[in-house]
Amino acid sequence: TLGAGAGAADLAGASQSDAPDIISVGLSFNGRRKLVRHLSDTVVGELVRLHLGPQRQPLVVVDHHGFEIGKEMPLGLLARQAGVTAGPHGLVELGLQVDDWGGG
Repeated sequence: TLGAGAGAADLAGASQSDAPDIISVGLSFNGRRKLVRHLSDTVVGELVRLHLGPQRQPLVVVDHHGFEIGKEMPLGLLARQAGVTAGPHGLVELGLQVDDWGGG
């Protein structure tokens, strides 16, 4: 922890390391693809709301292997598990699809 005597450089370094990274995401839906960037602490469940708005049918997010991703998962965790580095060169590929189980 930072003590009372911590200097400005120490505080700046601490806040930088605590700041979320930026994750580049390739989103696919209905044959279209969109490249977006989000903070690493953005959860998957926010992607539909942020990029598509309200939908008549419930949608789910799937990874490139076809696994449905839980709405609570942060993008930073997905990037780390996929071995993708934060920044402009790494890309997390995700797809949006209709939830055929109907549960959302």
